[in-house]
Amino acid sequence: MQSVWLLLVAAVAVTGPLVLNGSFAPGVGECKTPWKDCGSTGLKINNVIVQDCCSSPCKVKLGSDTKFSFTFTPNQDYTYLNQSVCGELATACIKFPNETFGYMCHCPGCTLEPPCPFKANRMENVTVEVPLSASFPKDLEVFAQWRITDPDNKRVGCFEVPVETVD
Repeated sequence: MQSVWLLLVAAVAVTGPLVLNGSFAPGVGECKTPWKDCGSTGLKINNVIVQDCCSSPCKVKLGSDTKFSFTFTPNQDYTYLNQSVCGELATACIKFPNETFGYMCHCPGCTLEPPCPFKANRMENVTVEVPLSASFPKDLEVFAQWRITDPDNKRVGCFEVPVETVD
């Protein structure tokens, strides 16, 4: 069971948002976080940045918070979107249980610029601070998959990042 939670933690750490100020600002000393789109249809994922991640897999430190940032451009207007993260292990994707995820417009630890609603063809910037428990297993490598769903719970965006949990 503990390895399942670690997988989920690693998944969350991998799929983070993009902060447009400070060390995460585009063109201001940022690293190229390895990521890939995993089936976005209602929006375009433009960029993904995991704090201090410049190579694959992203090392996420247990017992600390990690910033995940991403930018996306919706194909249509959305009053709101939801987000969830899971850790892809073999053929299953185990959901990361955390209050940080869910309703994207008002999630704890999230920053959204510009604020909701989401407008078609307008770039959106999301940043999430994800707490990683020290009790999760270390040295677990997974693909963290960030899923974005519309008000009808239809997946409109998805990206994944390889992560590894470390001390």
